Amino acid sequence: MATYLVTVANRGIGYEYCRQLQAWGDKAIAVCPEASKELKALGIRVEENIDIADDFVASLHERLGATQIEVLINNAAMFAKRTAEGITKRITQDNISTLTVFENSLKSML
Repeated sequence: MATYLVTVANRGIGYEYCRQLQAWGDKAIAVCPEASKELKALGIRVEENIDIADDFVASLHERLGATQIEVLINNAAMFAKRTAEGITKRITQDNISTLTVFENSLKSML
């Protein structure tokens, strides 16, 4: 049984990852800005008030404590603004957050 961390898990693909992981007997930790009723009903660990667009890594690391994460599913959200500036900002945030999570994950493994 592996432990998965799924970002933006309150709905859509992120929620579905959590639902299926739980059904397979794996442990899923959902990270999201605000949990949906459906996500809460799964009965898995949910870390709310976290937006991957913000500097969330230190806060999440503190919340997770000694919890070992074997797999990160860095699910991305939809674009909030469909302008060139909005899309550029979202892509930049997603890439930076992915690299930051990866870097911090490596540090905790070593």
